[in-house]
Amino acid sequence: MTSTSFYRTEYSPLLGMAIALTADAAAGEDVVQEVFNSAHGRWDRISQYENPRAWLLRVLINRVTSRRRPLGSGLKALTRVPPDPARPDFSAETSQSGTRFDNSHDDSNKRWSFTMSGN
Repeated sequence: MTSTSFYRTEYSPLLGMAIALTADAAAGEDVVQEVFNSAHGRWDRISQYENPRAWLLRVLINRVTSRRRPLGSGLKALTRVPPDPARPDFSAETSQSGTRFDNSHDDSNKRWSFTMSGN
């Protein structure tokens, strides 16, 4: 089997798997291209495997896992960061400056409004 015929045969099933794993069509396409790019450089060896498709699937899973790892690490790091006492708390209805934030909105113009309270 040539690398071109292998690509034509395996691209669609691999793309379907990638989209399912990433839940994102664009990310799935990127990962599949990375996998086939990697396979192209090793085709002499991969073509001799009993099941070259298994190699593709393993590399696909590894790439998806690697892409998720930094995101997960970043989210974990954010949960470990204590709140900065100098940073204003915008979660409250009224800020320290006396500005009252009204999170109700007018559906007719989709604008958020706020009012200044007099001090």
